[in-house]
Amino acid sequence: WKAPCKPLVDKKDPHQTLRARVRSGPFGLRFLSMKSTDVKKGSAPPIEPKSQAGGDLVFLVNKVVYQETLQCPKLGWHRRRRLVQSALTEAEALLARQGEEIESTFLSSRYGDNVLEIEPNSLRQQAADTATAMRGVASHFKKEVPGTKNGVAVTQATFIHGECVARADAVEYVGDDQWDVLEVKSCTDKNHLKYLTDLAFTVHAAMESGVKVRCALMVVINSDFRLGMDDDAIFKVLNCTEDLFKPDGPIATLQGGITDRTSLPYVAQVTSEACAPAGVLTPSCKQCPLFRDCVPPSIQYPIWHLPRLTGKRFDQVAAHSLDILQVENDLL
Repeated sequence: WKAPCKPLVDKKDPHQTLRARVRSGPFGLRFLSMKSTDVKKGSAPPIEPKSQAGGDLVFLVNKVVYQETLQCPKLGWHRRRRLVQSALTEAEALLARQGEEIESTFLSSRYGDNVLEIEPNSLRQQAADTATAMRGVASHFKKEVPGTKNGVAVTQATFIHGECVARADAVEYVGDDQWDVLEVKSCTDKNHLKYLTDLAFTVHAAMESGVKVRCALMVVINSDFRLGMDDDAIFKVLNCTEDLFKPDGPIATLQGGITDRTSLPYVAQVTSEACAPAGVLTPSCKQCPLFRDCVPPSIQYPIWHLPRLTGKRFDQVAAHSLDILQVENDLL
């Protein structure tokens, strides 16, 4: 089967013509994919640079940059500029492929063909395509909820606001110009809380882009699933909206002030400065690509070679010396 192509023109920007592959459906709107007419299929340019007041070209802050800056501002600064690259191990690559398969299986099970997928492009173009797709869906259904089992979704929806960029696994239209934001995670319903910040980052970017978010949903593996159950029972959809919007929740953390070291404004500022900030020594530095930039090669036996050196004990040893040979015996 090969779907026909026809132009889809954004009414707010008649000069922006997109092409969408359309399959007929019960409500006449079943997009399979959307792409810009002047971009080859499958192309995925890197994140576009954003010019700052000082004239320097830096990149947007995504989830990885945010999380790594919380861990170490120096690492976040380098990651934002794509000055460091971390190659995946075989185990990490396997987990990544499994995560993609889980996401694909869920989206196919929940929406079938009732999905519009934003294709790879520059992030700014993907954000424009996302806005066009969401306006098209909302305009078609107006205030009515789509007349299908689980509605219509835009997948790989990209949102840019200021210096922040995030991509949702899916946004589902629920009527009255409102959307549910979905993130699919390779975890169970027993250990999903560690991904709340990840979901909050996406929801925050969507809201700041003007999306009316009704619910923040996390799709996880159902820990009660057993062989013999229906295939759909392997997934569990958790409504995390209340957890995200608590007064001390992750949304409030992201929206903190410029002096709050866990806020998005602080991360955006510290990673856009002309010079890299100082590194922060932690037990996880050993796996950092900047390890030898912070720990001189002259230190042949750094304290990270010591087993089970974590928490307060790490801080005590690091405050004395980074060289095992210089650390007093009573600290080892």
